Amino acid sequence: MTHQLVVEPDLTLFAPSNEAFNMVNSERLNQVIANKDKLGKLLKLHLVKRRLTTDEIVDRSTREIFQEETLSNHRKLYFAVNEPDALVPVVSLEGGGVNATITTPNIAAKNGVIHIIDRILGIPSQTVYEKLASDPMLSSTFSLSEQDGWNERLNSRQEKFTLFVPSNEAWDTIHRTMPSAYKKLFMGDFAYHVRYILERHMIVGQDLSLDELAALTTNSTVRGGYHEERLEMTRGKIYFQARIRPSFGDSSGTNETDTEKDMDTDSGVS
Repeated sequence: MTHQLVVEPDLTLFAPSNEAFNMVNSERLNQVIANKDKLGKLLKLHLVKRRLTTDEIVDRSTREIFQEETLSNHRKLYFAVNEPDALVPVVSLEGGGVNATITTPNIAAKNGVIHIIDRILGIPSQTVYEKLASDPMLSSTFSLSEQDGWNERLNSRQEKFTLFVPSNEAWDTIHRTMPSAYKKLFMGDFAYHVRYILERHMIVGQDLSLDELAALTTNSTVRGGYHEERLEMTRGKIYFQARIRPSFGDSSGTNETDTEKDMDTDSGVS
């Protein structure tokens, strides 16, 4: 795939592997390739206008919600790191509604750095089930979702899902603070309770990207420094909040958003 792009002095390219191209629907990919505008936006979604190494991603991700604007009309990439203290941390990113993992990091180039990733951003290729099964940061939730075959419906390509997946780190916190509850959930004898918990994290019928979730709060009431929106889950509701904070070094009033989720304790579900 080739496309003329403006050459920048310093770039970071998140380059999909050959296998990533084989994973997407060929018809949909060909439609994008045939459309010059769509192809340009897709390629620019994989480019950041500065050098960005995995060392910086790991360091920043341990201190804040780390995101970077791409060259694609201010669309952003959102980063997450699994086991940041490990010898080789697993670095993942989300862009255009697709999660990818860096498989080969920090390839030096004259005008930037290249990271090989295992998915094409902006063109979904995995079912929710396949993502859960393959992402090392989500292995605990995947193990839980296997109970009584709860996760089988997540392999459907006819239904849409938005799943707020607790990371392994989140489950480690439960293990430390609520060891008895953690043991009961993972021992396999309380599948009903596991299903109840997971369905509190799921929306059926919509596939909402992080940008779309943040946009939900645009016209919502500001309460105590938050834009707030209530989302209907499979069981109960959650309040979705975008926290408003001034951008660093910006006195113009421009804001950035951090996204958070709070369970609705008044939903009538206990």
